[in-house]
Amino acid sequence: MSITFTGNGTLTLPNNSIDTIVNFTSNGSALISFVTQSAQGTETIRTEDGETAIATFYEIVKFNPATRGGNGIIMAEIHTNPAGTLAPLNGMILIGIDDIQSNGESNVTFWEWESRITNLDILSVQDELNLQ
Repeated sequence: MSITFTGNGTLTLPNNSIDTIVNFTSNGSALISFVTQSAQGTETIRTEDGETAIATFYEIVKFNPATRGGNGIIMAEIHTNPAGTLAPLNGMILIGIDDIQSNGESNVTFWEWESRITNLDILSVQDELNLQ
């Protein structure tokens, strides 16, 4: 099944001196599999100042047939302007939980996943040959 959705929320952006709270709205689309109870999609996050970020996400959900609610685990990767307010999110991988209410509303909480691997650590074979 294909769906579209809208939402709003707040982001706490890490900063060297003080955390920044940013209000946002979002819209996106996803493909849902009822067989695997999973979804994959993209979402555009827009701040009050008009700055945008794109999130690509994957989610696995377990539904309770009695309550029509569910819980899911979700992971996402964020891409945005590396010089804007949302710059700390650029390239970040997030992991989170999704609390789905029986009325269809969803509350998602994300945390940064720290893999200890960055793209800066990866050299192409050509770059490595040039270093030798």
